[in-house]
Amino acid sequence: NANGVICDAAFCDSFAVMANWGALQVINLAQAPTLTLTATLNAPYIYNVLVRNHTAYFCDTDSLMVVDLNNLPSLPVVGKYQSRYVVLDVAVSGNYAYVANMNTGLHVLDISNPTNPILAGEHTSYSASDVEVRGDYAYTADDRQNKIHVFDISDPEAPVQVGEIFGGGDMNKLDIDDTLLCATMGNSGFVIHSM
Repeated sequence: NANGVICDAAFCDSFAVMANWGALQVINLAQAPTLTLTATLNAPYIYNVLVRNHTAYFCDTDSLMVVDLNNLPSLPVVGKYQSRYVVLDVAVSGNYAYVANMNTGLHVLDISNPTNPILAGEHTSYSASDVEVRGDYAYTADDRQNKIHVFDISDPEAPVQVGEIFGGGDMNKLDIDDTLLCATMGNSGFVIHSM
């Protein structure tokens, strides 16, 4: 039973890492169905969480936070990228984090040193509420223009817009697999596009 609103979750070994609006919580799943709260890191507004190589990346108001998960129950913040505006989502591919910025679009951070994420590139023409990365492409949901923007990120430090998909509603969350792109549209349902 979690306090607050669970916005997102990811897995790390036998643990669930939850973005719980006001906290990052780590739940031990090893004795399921009995679940044990292992660690909590308080933060004002955690929108999402992504885990790669025992490192958690999450958006908290105007920052991308990097947390080491190697020594639970300790949850040290080991890195931070401060943005000028609200950041809502993050995707990680290789040594880069792709951040959806509500006011300024897609930011690309070099995370080769996770303790010091640095801005490596950006495409600031559109709003972004969500981001997904597949191969050499990044997809952002634009809830202001009701579109999905498609970027070529073969050079991550110089993303180039190569297309857009009109969604017909308030685009706010994306999910992609090998053949399909699904976008939620607030209270209007969702749309599915073949890739």
